[in-house]
Amino acid sequence: SLLVLPQIGYVKPGDPRMVGTVAAIEQDLRTGDDGLVLRYRTSSGFDGLSGSEHPFLACSFWLVEQYAASG
Repeated sequence: SLLVLPQIGYVKPGDPRMVGTVAAIEQDLRTGDDGLVLRYRTSSGFDGLSGSEHPFLACSFWLVEQYAASG
């Protein structure tokens, strides 16, 4: 949901805080092979759901939109 902040006008896409947020998301939530984005990591604790987390396409599209907006 942090990737939506520039879209709603809360912060500029090129703001250093947003750039840092994108870097953290890339490091922690992007999947290795396809570059899609997970909604959250399940490795740090049990989320109450069976199975593992799969990429969440909305988050992936938000990241692409952030790339386009920030150049």
